[in-house]
Amino acid sequence: MEINEIQFYIVGLDSIWAGEDNLTRAMTGIKEDIPKILLSHNPDVVSLPGTEDLDLILSGHTHGGVINLPFIGSVFASTGLR
Repeated sequence: MEINEIQFYIVGLDSIWAGEDNLTRAMTGIKEDIPKILLSHNPDVVSLPGTEDLDLILSGHTHGGVINLPFIGSVFASTGLR
């Protein structure tokens, strides 16, 4: 992709829980010297080998901060990251 003459890649991964998170396959043909942005459904993707080569990772789905009860905290967190 290119915006205002600045090139970058947008790479997407499917659900890590469904086993559809093949980062190696998603990165096939991508040049090292161009910035890379990864869009992932699950934030746990940061634990996959190869993510250290990415410039930005954007994800959602944790729901961990959506509902916070006083004195209890988060009701539900769908990630192993804390």
